[in-house]
Amino acid sequence: EPQGVVRDLPDEAAASAAELVAQREPEIVAISLLHSYLDPSHEQRLAAAIAHRLPGVDVVCSSDILPEIREYERSSTAIVNAYVKPLVSRYIRAMEQSLIERQVDGQLYMMLSSGGLASVAESVAAPVNLIAYDLVAIDRFHGDGCDPFSDQLAEALGSAVNPLTGK
Repeated sequence: EPQGVVRDLPDEAAASAAELVAQREPEIVAISLLHSYLDPSHEQRLAAAIAHRLPGVDVVCSSDILPEIREYERSSTAIVNAYVKPLVSRYIRAMEQSLIERQVDGQLYMMLSSGGLASVAESVAAPVNLIAYDLVAIDRFHGDGCDPFSDQLAEALGSAVNPLTGK
């Protein structure tokens, strides 16, 4: 069983890795290191080096998204998060702006695939947690009179399109 950091990550190595990544001109970067669920410091240092070298490029660390022992699950989740993040973030920000422009009262929350709720900031940071998200939740409450905010939200969204399905 791992007992913490065996060998430190030199700043020069992080800078060198950031340079290699920069040569690919990415829109977004996903980082997943073997034991980052125990100690995310190396992922964080790589992320900082990449952010320094590529200002404006988003960096997703597996330890932030799914800090669990299983490397495959953590890595694939970070990759999926990086893949959907630009599209879903634009969609959520546009939805939020539309609600503000229409003067809809209340706070916007997104439904998580686990059934919970997330704020706009949490949803934009980790859209992978919204993968099963659909406007069905809003539609189910629309018009029942029990939740005026859901009615307002459904009406304001009107013909909203799910960014993942296009429907």
